[in-house]
Amino acid sequence: AASLALGLIVGSQFMTGSGGDSGSGETLVLASADGPIASKDLARVLSQLPGGEVKMLEGAGRARMSISFRDGDGRLCRQFSVEGDTAATDGAACWKAQQWRIEAVGTRAIEAGDIRTASGDAAEPVLAAVDALIAGEPLDAAAEAKALKQAQ
Repeated sequence: AASLALGLIVGSQFMTGSGGDSGSGETLVLASADGPIASKDLARVLSQLPGGEVKMLEGAGRARMSISFRDGDGRLCRQFSVEGDTAATDGAACWKAQQWRIEAVGTRAIEAGDIRTASGDAAEPVLAAVDALIAGEPLDAAAEAKALKQAQ
């Protein structure tokens, strides 16, 4: 809960896109009675994009899936980022009750020539949330594909 609260403050730009340096400010996170959830466009990417791949989100930036994992309750969770030219907003989301619940968000600057790793370059609130959520090891490609199929 603390990571989510801090992440929502730090990652406020995430609510309207990828750091504000490019795109039209597409909303990626929506409010719901149960807390923040992924917008339709972000949910589609979370449900379909394999780890390590990138897809353009119109008006928001480049969506990149970092890792997929199970939390302590067995839910499928994914760490992701939405990157603009000079900033990125990172997040963690878990599949619950037929929607992607946003667990944490945070922003970070992107330097020219940055090398992107699977998860080590994410904003601190997101890394902390993933550390708190993850149960076991990240899913391999086959387990990720099976989990994503079940989450649709």
